[in-house]
Amino acid sequence: MNTWWCSPGTGSGQLALLNPNVRETAIEIGPIPSWDAQVAETLLEYFPQLEEAYVGGSNWMPLLSKYPHLKTLRLCYLTHVYAGSRRSSGHPFAPGSKMPEFKVHYRFNQDGGYSHPVPISPSPFCLPALQVLNIECDELGHAPYIFPSMQLPALRTLSYAFDPNVFKNHLDVPLRAIATAFPHLTTLKLSVVSSKGLEHVLYRAAYPQPPSITSISQRVRLGEMLAPLAPLRDLSALRIIPTDIHFDYGGADLLAIAAAWPALLELKIVVDQVGDTDGLGAEVASLDVLAELARACAGLRVLHLPRTLIVPDALAAALAEITPHHALRDLALGCGEVLGGQDLQEAKRTGRAFLRELFPDAKLVAFS
Repeated sequence: MNTWWCSPGTGSGQLALLNPNVRETAIEIGPIPSWDAQVAETLLEYFPQLEEAYVGGSNWMPLLSKYPHLKTLRLCYLTHVYAGSRRSSGHPFAPGSKMPEFKVHYRFNQDGGYSHPVPISPSPFCLPALQVLNIECDELGHAPYIFPSMQLPALRTLSYAFDPNVFKNHLDVPLRAIATAFPHLTTLKLSVVSSKGLEHVLYRAAYPQPPSITSISQRVRLGEMLAPLAPLRDLSALRIIPTDIHFDYGGADLLAIAAAWPALLELKIVVDQVGDTDGLGAEVASLDVLAELARACAGLRVLHLPRTLIVPDALAAALAEITPHHALRDLALGCGEVLGGQDLQEAKRTGRAFLRELFPDAKLVAFS
């Protein structure tokens, strides 16, 4: 991506040298809000066909409501983390340039602070064509305060990374805000990241050796996340990525997902290992519950789980009443565990045989 360093009144004429069919841009913000509208108007004048934007701050979102073709928006609050690592070299402007995208750097906050240290709810605004919204690194928990102002009638995919500690571990606060503001979502990706993990993930993107993390204390249970999201009746893909957090989920939680979204096509729960932690909680679903999940979600095509408990007697009982689930194509299970005294390798062989009977058409990656 090419780079343009600018301020209002300087350099904007250079935009005339670029192809007006530019579809993608990235904008990093800083400490002078009065520049926002001027830069937004300049970009709209030269690039009316803009379809994708990367924006470093939520105060820019209302300004983008004038872009009729905007379909994808990535929002990141921590722009200063990326400032040193995302710059590109070379002069982007040349006669007849046909670049499909470019990057705008302007009024960057040199002290690395935030443009708005407290949540500010803008007046209602509409992005009528926006289909995908990716909110990265909401370290201060601003987004739920802005959701009510967003009118996004075409939005179907939302990715949101947040620290539950910001909401005093009341997960229902951001999740209810999502379900209330965007009831027609079909794809939801939630990255639940502690402040330590968030810092690690951000620095990992910018530096080859980020700070090490050796212990984690926060705990999140899958069941806590489900009730606030129940109003999302159109949901077909749910992805949950706990990072640097102890994550618990049981069979009852998986069946609650099936009850809430029987038309689900994709369920991914991926515990991201950070530093020297494994992120696995104390409770885990038993493998046999997947037979019930399969019966309840007849169209499920993708299933990823971090780990399961193998109970041979329960698997034998489930096998006696098993109905093959032919829709599933992608099955990935993390480590398999057994109760004390059982042979682990024999239990894993029993588990794999059960999975082959249950999901005969799936590509299987199980029990790493």
